[in-house]
Amino acid sequence: MLRWRALWLLAACILAFFWRPICGGTFYFRDLYLLFYGKKLMLAEALRHGVIPLWDPQRHGGQPFLAEPNNSAFYPFNLLFLLLPALTAFNVNIVLQFVLCGVFAYFLARALGLPTSPACVSGRAYTFSGYGLASALLLNLMQAIPWLPAPPGSVHRPFRRGSNLRP
Repeated sequence: MLRWRALWLLAACILAFFWRPICGGTFYFRDLYLLFYGKKLMLAEALRHGVIPLWDPQRHGGQPFLAEPNNSAFYPFNLLFLLLPALTAFNVNIVLQFVLCGVFAYFLARALGLPTSPACVSGRAYTFSGYGLASALLLNLMQAIPWLPAPPGSVHRPFRRGSNLRP
C-alpha cells in the first residue's frame, strides 16, 4: 500500500511541476517547437490517412522521414496524436516521459534494495535532474531517458532474489 502511495506522490509532484502545459499552455521553446512539433503533426496526419510517411518534403529540400532520428516515427506514444488534439498530445507526450522517468527510477531503486521513501526520492531526483529537464527540448533524447533505468532494474531483481538465473 505504501509503495503505491509513494508512486502516486511522485506522479503528483511531476504533474504539479508541469501544471501549465497540462492545463492548456504549451512547451514552446527552441528546438522543441521548431524541429519536433511540425514533424509530429505531419506524422499524425499521415497516419490518419493510413500511410506511413516515407519522405519529408519540408526540410532541407526533402529527406527521408523514417531515417531521421529526430522523428522517432515508431515510438509508441505517437499514437497519442491520433487520439488527442495535436497540441494536447504533444504536451501529454512530454509530461508522460517525465512520469516514466520517475516510475522507472523508483523501481530501479527498489530493485537495488532501497526502502520506499528513498526510492521515491531517487525517482524525483532522476526526473528533475538537470540533464532530464534540459533534454526536454530535444524530444528524441527525452523519449530515451525514461527507459535507461528500466533494464538494470528488471535484470537485477531476479539475481537479488537468488533465483537460478545466475550465470
